[in-house]
Amino acid sequence: MPKKSGSHHVVPNADGGWDVKKGG
Repeated sequence: MPKKSGSHHVVPNADGGWDVKKGG
C-alpha cells in the first residue's frame, strides 16, 4: 500500500488501521 498518493498520505494508526491525512 502506497503511503503517499496525490495531495494526501496514509499513516498507520494506533488501532492497527490506516489514517488518511489530507493536505500532507
